[in-house]
Amino acid sequence: MRAIVCLAVAMTFAATASLADPMPSQEQGATTSTISKTNPPPSPAENAPSASSAMPGASVSPGAAPENSTPSAKSIAAALANPNHRDDDLKALHDPALREKLHETLKKFDPERERLDREYRQAAAIFPSFCKDWERKLRDREVNNIQHIVWRLENGYQTAIYTGYGPIESCETHQSPQGFSIGKITYEEYHYLIKAKTVEEAKHTKATPVDDTHTTEIFRWEKGKWFY
Repeated sequence: MRAIVCLAVAMTFAATASLADPMPSQEQGATTSTISKTNPPPSPAENAPSASSAMPGASVSPGAAPENSTPSAKSIAAALANPNHRDDDLKALHDPALREKLHETLKKFDPERERLDREYRQAAAIFPSFCKDWERKLRDREVNNIQHIVWRLENGYQTAIYTGYGPIESCETHQSPQGFSIGKITYEEYHYLIKAKTVEEAKHTKATPVDDTHTTEIFRWEKGKWFY
């Protein structure tokens, strides 16, 4: 009975050993052989790093440029120095359509400038009527000057000089770089001479212009009105 038990234990150990280290089959051996012929193991020389890769700062052949290469300083400088690029940029800066588009885009980011632009459009629409009213005021001022003439006796003649005004020559509006509304009116200002034997006669004598001054008046828009 003991002999049978020992024999069973021995057979169990033998079976376990055969499962742990199976013999390669003929098919597996052929496959391994084929792989080794197709891709032979690299030689020690191939596994060793090359001198150019091992040494820092080693040069690379011209035909083998790295994939992620960056432009050199010389190439960047050459691109910036290209006169064609500068000419194109200057033309773009003077392109009215581009400048208008840029202006409209910037206004979207500046509510204050947009408000000033709205004010300017309103002020410019009103300014022509303001110019007509200003011309009327000049006429009234001239009449007032005549009514308050100061007479002087010079060489036996009653003499007086007063200021008169010509018609308005230009009536323009402009917007300052900061966005403020500016109005401009131009006209001629005259000095008239009246000379006669008596004051009564002088009142019916035609005045003679002796000099004139080209006058420009500037107005500002504030609180919805034009101011001098």
